Amino acid sequence: MSSPWGRLGRRRHQSEGIGMERVRLLVALFVLLTFRAAHGEEPKEDRLAKQVAQAFMKSLNLRSLEGLMQVADVPFLGREGVIKDRAELKKFLKKALSEMPKEEKYPTQPVIVLAWGQVRVGIDVGKLVKEVDSILKPSDRLVGMGEGRGVYVRVRDGKATVGGGW
Repeated sequence: MSSPWGRLGRRRHQSEGIGMERVRLLVALFVLLTFRAAHGEEPKEDRLAKQVAQAFMKSLNLRSLEGLMQVADVPFLGREGVIKDRAELKKFLKKALSEMPKEEKYPTQPVIVLAWGQVRVGIDVGKLVKEVDSILKPSDRLVGMGEGRGVYVRVRDGKATVGGGW
C-alpha cells in the first residue's frame, strides 16, 4: 500500500503542471546550495558578480544611464534579443529607463549566485537558453536579486560585467 502523502504529492505536481524536469532542477539547485553553504568561503567570481549586479540594480533605481553603462557591456540580452554594439546598448538602456515607472524600485541585495553551467544542465534548449548561451560561458554567473529579478554577469580576467537581466 502506498502512502497517501506520496500520491497527494504526485497529484499536486501533475495538476500544477510542474514536470519532472523542473522538479529535478529544483532538487539539483537545493543540493548545490546546501553543498556551497556547508563549504565556507564563496568564490571570488561570485563576489565580483554580486558587486556588479548590485551596482547595476542601484543604477536602475537611480535612473542613471552613466552608471548602467559603467557596469554593462555587449553582448547584452535585451527584450528584443542580443545587442552586440555599445551604441545600441546605450540606446536600449536609455529607452528602458524612460519607460520605467517613477515609483518602481528594484531589489539591490543579491539573494543567490549560480554559475550558468550549473543551472544550464538539464534545461531544454529553447530560444531564451540559446540567447543566454550566446552571452554567457558556463563559468559566468546568474545573480538572483529577489522579487523575480536577476542579472546575467560575465566574469572574465578578474572583471565582472552585466550582460542582461530579467
